[in-house]
Amino acid sequence: MVLSIQQRDILLRVFDEFVATWLETPDGRAGLALYERGVREGRASYRGILARLDRGDDVSDEILLHLLPYANTRANVKRGGWIHVTPGLQGDMRREYERRGWIKRKDWSRVANDIFRFFYAALDDPANLDAHVASFSSVPYIKGIQSGILTPILEAVRPKRYAVLNPRVAKTLHHLTGEKFSTSIGEYPTANATLIELVKEVGSELTERAGLRQFLAVRLFNLFSWWSVETSALKGKKVSRSVVDSSVKSDDHSSTKEPQAFYREEGRTSGGLGLEECAAILHTSVEQVKGWRDTLHQKKQMILFGPPGTGKTYVAEHLARLTVGETSGLIEVLQFHPSYSYEDFIQGIRPQRSDEGGLDYPVIEGRFLRFCREARLRGDAPCVMVIDEINRADLSKVFGELMYLLEYRDRSVPLSGDGRLFSIPQNVYVIGTMNTADRSIALVDHALRRRFAFIEVPPDYEILRRFFGEGSGSAEGVDLDGLISLLKGINSAIDDRGFALGISFFLVENLRERIEMIWRTEIKPYLDEYFFDDPGKVEEFRWERVEKRVMR
Repeated sequence: MVLSIQQRDILLRVFDEFVATWLETPDGRAGLALYERGVREGRASYRGILARLDRGDDVSDEILLHLLPYANTRANVKRGGWIHVTPGLQGDMRREYERRGWIKRKDWSRVANDIFRFFYAALDDPANLDAHVASFSSVPYIKGIQSGILTPILEAVRPKRYAVLNPRVAKTLHHLTGEKFSTSIGEYPTANATLIELVKEVGSELTERAGLRQFLAVRLFNLFSWWSVETSALKGKKVSRSVVDSSVKSDDHSSTKEPQAFYREEGRTSGGLGLEECAAILHTSVEQVKGWRDTLHQKKQMILFGPPGTGKTYVAEHLARLTVGETSGLIEVLQFHPSYSYEDFIQGIRPQRSDEGGLDYPVIEGRFLRFCREARLRGDAPCVMVIDEINRADLSKVFGELMYLLEYRDRSVPLSGDGRLFSIPQNVYVIGTMNTADRSIALVDHALRRRFAFIEVPPDYEILRRFFGEGSGSAEGVDLDGLISLLKGINSAIDDRGFALGISFFLVENLRERIEMIWRTEIKPYLDEYFFDDPGKVEEFRWERVEKRVMR
């Protein structure tokens, strides 16, 4: 519970004074109207910027002007700023922040994109607010951009999950609870959780006492906080210590190091790779890796295909890291399966429970649409989506309009569902992996084949020698020449490149202790399936028959 009984009584008593002396006056009603109008305009601006972003438009100016809260002044209205009843900005943000030396003129486009990335992540995935705040806080050029500037649009779009946090709200919370709350964006998750919990505890009483059951309690508390600090109504009701006002005192984010690329599905940072380092990790030549990289840069989408166990996914992930390098780019990994659909990948209508308890049917964005939007917000930094087992889905249905857009990056097409225009950013790259034992490359849709570069990844037996020869694992007690000869013999018996046996099964530590289990549980079942109509061929490859050939 946020408030004790005594604290609750203090809040309700002072709130009644707020209702009588301000809320029910003409000024109060005008403030309510301005708040409601601001919420409508903010939500409309957010949706409009999303649509323009999907078309590939530059929305930097709109982000700074229409999603950040400005005071209701003639100059701000003339500029077209988003007017908010509890503003975080009094005047021209660019001029003031450049004057203070917080942001350089050349960085404003990147600042705007990073702000929107934070908005989009927080609104799309509020359950992981801590991670989104941490990511935004690591950006080196956001000094002075704190909760009072960033949280009004979050509250406008998702008031059930977010509350406005500015110095006045922080002071009001402090007067009520005795706890100090910083308005630094890094501390917002803690303060927001307290605010949302407080509203759950007393929100219904606040709206009832105000006679405004249709007006959300989280917004009433914001107005109440403004009034209580303005009138010092709570001062003296509770012993108070000073609140950290981060509009004056901010953490120093002056580092010049750019954020690293990260694997979205793992939620971790992953530094870029150089060409030689990548080749060493993959146990192949620099020329080979350079050829893969150059092909991806030229075509922008490629598929690595080959039989099981050749390291296609491993190559794809490291090629993505090489492509992103040390930029602020993004890597996302996902896996297709037979049930994967257009709605999962692009967008589709999905029923959701409304706040009133009924059902809504919004168009929900899929993984690729969200990925492209984040890629736009990262400027020219390369962003790579790795699609594992890309051929397991019905690609013509999953890709839909992307068939056209993959080839024509400078054009937009309307999407199914809502008709909004969409284009694929120039900095987006796609790497797919395809297991030819599941489906032959010849069966892939010809339109799709034309839009992807296809690179075969066959079994490379020399990788075994390099892997163990470079100290990556121990093959003591295993005859590598014998193992390679055996694998070649098996693949000769299979006599089909698409079903050949790869070498990645054996790229493990302590191979001597593990090779028997690998053979019995992975190799033998694979051969049983392939030679199901000729079981005699499998007999010569049973562990009891091959052990002497591979063990010293």
